[in-house]
Amino acid sequence: MKKLIIPAEIHSDDHRVQVEFDALPWFETATESQVLALRKGDWCCSIHADRVATEHPDPTKQIARVLDYCETISNTGHTMGFEVWVLHRAAINWLKANRSDWSWVAELED
Repeated sequence: MKKLIIPAEIHSDDHRVQVEFDALPWFETATESQVLALRKGDWCCSIHADRVATEHPDPTKQIARVLDYCETISNTGHTMGFEVWVLHRAAINWLKANRSDWSWVAELED
């Protein structure tokens, strides 16, 4: 299995479907304000974290599987959401190596 540079997880609220994916492509295309919003949301459980999966520039079949499951359940009249968690240590390490021109990155603690 390929090593994930910035590991992330998406799972349905009932945890019946969950997968890991690499958030690196999202970070490579994200704006500074998008990453700041993700950081302020503690790297998880927010609309900003959800966007790491839903706006992923190279979505995987695994991400689609979780989103499809949530939609299928929701179509039966039961609300089913999902959450995304980004491994903040990996994200911080990548940001320090690749986005050091963003002034706030140097202050990040892993």
